[in-house]
Amino acid sequence: METRDFFFEGKMRDFELKIVDFMVEDTVINGGNPNTTQVYTYILLHRKLTQQQLSELTGFPKSKISKITSLLVKNKIFTKKTIPGTHTNEYFLIDHPNDLNEIPASIILSGFQTMISFFNSLIEDLRELNADEHPGRDLLLWRINDFSKYAQVCSAIIEENKDESGIEDFQVPAFEEDPSIFTVEFRQKMEAYLTNDVSVGSVILEFSPQVREIEENFHKFLERGVFKKEKPSLEHILAFFISRGKLTQKKLQDLTDFSAGTISQSLKRFLDTKKIDLVKSKDRSTSEKFYSMHSISLTLFSHHLSVYKEMLRYLPEFREIKNEMNAFSNEYLLQDGYYPIYTIVDKIITVFLPRYEKEMLEHEKLLELLGSGY
Repeated sequence: METRDFFFEGKMRDFELKIVDFMVEDTVINGGNPNTTQVYTYILLHRKLTQQQLSELTGFPKSKISKITSLLVKNKIFTKKTIPGTHTNEYFLIDHPNDLNEIPASIILSGFQTMISFFNSLIEDLRELNADEHPGRDLLLWRINDFSKYAQVCSAIIEENKDESGIEDFQVPAFEEDPSIFTVEFRQKMEAYLTNDVSVGSVILEFSPQVREIEENFHKFLERGVFKKEKPSLEHILAFFISRGKLTQKKLQDLTDFSAGTISQSLKRFLDTKKIDLVKSKDRSTSEKFYSMHSISLTLFSHHLSVYKEMLRYLPEFREIKNEMNAFSNEYLLQDGYYPIYTIVDKIITVFLPRYEKEMLEHEKLLELLGSGY
């Protein structure tokens, strides 16, 4: 049985856990795997560990550790060496990072361009359907087109900001859309539906089976982490708000098979965080409440802004850790983990959190631009 002398002790263990919490949260926001990040971070801090040691540090079963380490070895992030005289492997980082860099802008830009192409293919599929024969066709066209605008804005921002000069002079781009479909009359019709205007009444559109199939393909994309840090059940409900715009509690239950309690709690959360609005019914014969997500772009940018603000709560915590490590360096220097912890804390303060601060300021600027005429 291995001893636990690989554990950092006292303050070093406290600081280590704070680093792991931050790295996992950062990974979730950026669409990564939190379990893989935990394993990676512990190797980063300890330099080398066995599967048993990783299991004790993370609390994961050895079967999960085995899968994660095998994947990281296969992807040439980890290497392994057998401890002499045993059958036990120790795992190391192949390249110990001197810096923790952001994903290159070209890769992010490519992702958004792929996204726009995917949306265009869905729009083409919908255009082949006759609107009179396929209920919901026009609504889903409108919603996918609105999401495409979000992707186009993001692409334009990345292009504008390649030299990291900021977006002070950013202009909302001219959107690529078919003027023969997205006419003034079409837009007014969709706006009237989302707001329960008297011209359309308080109704919820049904989708034909063919439109529903295209919606399901759209949802498969949406549920890959578009709403950062939301639980899968919440993402599922939000996906329907994105594709349908306006819903009732009963309709959400029918679409998701979630309980009335789950739907009710989710709607309250979305109202509190301003992802949706309560829309008044013009029909006095019904007491049913209608909920609407009007602008997809504004909703997404607002959500991301709140996430970035939440991540910045770590800044005073890590500054305090760094100050304490400096103040008590004579005492802490002798403790295992001091140097890797100090290095990572410094990188979080100087690399990670400034990135979130920059994103926060840019999203505030974007919301001003989009809200004033989007």
